[in-house]
Amino acid sequence: MRAYMKTETETDQNDTTYFLLHQLLTIRRAIAALHEYLTRKAGEQRETEKLLAASPELRTKFNHRQIALLTHALRNLGEGYRVDAHQRSHNVVYRTARSDLLALHSLGLLEKSRQGNAYVFFAPENLRDRLSALAT
Repeated sequence: MRAYMKTETETDQNDTTYFLLHQLLTIRRAIAALHEYLTRKAGEQRETEKLLAASPELRTKFNHRQIALLTHALRNLGEGYRVDAHQRSHNVVYRTARSDLLALHSLGLLEKSRQGNAYVFFAPENLRDRLSALAT
């Protein structure tokens, strides 16, 4: 409403053209930012898949949810991952989400610690090195 009031509609005989043009420009910028974000995310996914593709045996050990988590973890080292959050983000049952995280932990790609009654899995600082070591 303030943006509308700040436009000069009152002095331009209630012409809302400037207001509408501004809103359209804002929408176009948001769409462009979304496209940049999607392009960046797709590139990160490809980068992780390339890293994982170095070893065919290793590649078959990961499902798409684990690859997505590893991609995120490579960009956010030290980030914590909980089973319930992984479950919600991939729309799977608790047991599947738990298996995904425990499998990554057993391969040494995530570190596990207890917070209250739940386990939290963390991406180690040397995750890329660990992935590279597994891929060779």
